[in-house]
Amino acid sequence: MVGAAPSFSDVHILRALLTLHENPTGRKKLVQILGLGEGSVRTIIKHLTEDGLIKSSSQGHKITEKGEKTVLERLRLFSKPNAVDLRDMISGMQSLIVVYGAVKYLTNIVLLRDTALRAGADGALVLVCDGDVKFPDSGMSISDYPLSSEYLKKINLREGDVVVIGFAPTVQKAEDGALAATLELLSPNSSP
Repeated sequence: MVGAAPSFSDVHILRALLTLHENPTGRKKLVQILGLGEGSVRTIIKHLTEDGLIKSSSQGHKITEKGEKTVLERLRLFSKPNAVDLRDMISGMQSLIVVYGAVKYLTNIVLLRDTALRAGADGALVLVCDGDVKFPDSGMSISDYPLSSEYLKKINLREGDVVVIGFAPTVQKAEDGALAATLELLSPNSSP
C-alpha cells in the first residue's frame, strides 16, 4: 500500500532549516511559518532529526552542529530570503535572495519563473549585477524604478551576482518561489 504523496518539497525543508538556524522553534510555530499541515511538518522534523540536522529540546527543535554546517554551506551560495517592498517594480508580497556569482549559471529565466510558479508564487523576477543592476534579457538598468534601485544599491551586490525576487499574495509563497527558483538556478541540470 502506498501512502499519499508528500505535500512539501525541498524548499520547505530548506526553509525549516533556515528558520531553526535562527532560533529553536516548536512544531506549531513551524506549521505557521512553513504554511504546511501538522503532518507534513512532523514528517519534515522526523527526516531532519534522522539525518542528524536537528534535535528536540525543551525550547523546541534546534539545529545541530551538522545542521549548522549544512545551512552555512548553502549561505555561502546565496543569502537568506528577505521580505522586501519593491512595489515600484513588482506587485504583491516579495521575497529577495542574492545568489552570489551565479550569473554564469543563468541560462533559462523562463524555467526559473516556472519553478517559482510551481512552488506557489505568482512568479519570479530575475536581475543581474553587471556594472549596474539590470534585467538580464534586455540589459536594461532598473534605474527607472527608484525605490527598487535605491534598495538594491544598499545591499552591496557584487559583479556577477543574481537577484531572485519571488512575488505572491503572501510572504510565505513569495519566499517559496524565490527559494525554488534559486535552487533551480544552482541545480546542475537547469540548462536548457
